[in-house]
Amino acid sequence: MTRFTLFILASIVGFLFICTIYNFDLVLDALLEFFERLTLIYFSITIFFLFLFRFLKTKTKQPDFIIGLCCILCPIAIDASVLITAPNFVPYRFPFASLFPVLGCVLGYFSFQYKKTFILGLLLLLPFFYITDQYIIPKMLFYAFERDSKKVNDNLYHTTFYTTTGESIELQDTIKSKYAILECFFKGCAPCEEKRVALNLLSDTISHEKLSIVFICDGKLTSQKDFREYAEKHSYKNAIYLYDGNGFMKSKLKVKGYPFEILLKEGKVISTLSGFSEIIQKNYFEKQFKLIQ
Repeated sequence: MTRFTLFILASIVGFLFICTIYNFDLVLDALLEFFERLTLIYFSITIFFLFLFRFLKTKTKQPDFIIGLCCILCPIAIDASVLITAPNFVPYRFPFASLFPVLGCVLGYFSFQYKKTFILGLLLLLPFFYITDQYIIPKMLFYAFERDSKKVNDNLYHTTFYTTTGESIELQDTIKSKYAILECFFKGCAPCEEKRVALNLLSDTISHEKLSIVFICDGKLTSQKDFREYAEKHSYKNAIYLYDGNGFMKSKLKVKGYPFEILLKEGKVISTLSGFSEIIQKNYFEKQFKLIQ
């Protein structure tokens, strides 16, 4: 097998695998109970390239370095493409995800040359992926959410919204606490539902005198009737539900992604957060507890 043939074969197989694994949604429910989807993807990539290296090693007399290079060039190029096509996937898609084809090839190399090192490497995979699942991935995702969050000005207190009864009210008349979270959402938004549960937990920890949580529903995406039904169904302690019937979030704030959070301190914006996932909940709480003093 020539180097060119080796490269083509490794690239085709690697391309098909990477494209499949990143769009593979039918992951076993049992595994997802214990690990995040990204962790399972990274683990699968590692194991795949371990066996790909071993397979190609038995089919060619090319140097190990050439075999490994042919294996990893295509997946790394695919991951690196997000720098142009989807910068919001940085850093968890690139460069972090590109580590795993390399890791798989290294283990494949050790499986031939250093048996004891290979066995030790396999044993270390479990704690490594546990750390990746519990700490590295949540921190990377939280960083990406914070980085991509839109900044807004402080002129929000005199904005008019509508209550569940249809009465108009200024934002300043609903907030009596030092801090306030304005949570922009729409009905049917899955990440918004995850965020709502997290905010309910937050309100159980911080007193209402200190923190108000105001859910603001996008009137361009949710009818007033649906908003009213949603607010009645999900009312929680001191949570406030308002309806953005004037399109303030779209026209003034230019909000494009939900959920979108604005944290106020005495009426001034001190942070924003665009998007949410249950994965980042711990990091989110840690940040909120530091900001809300």
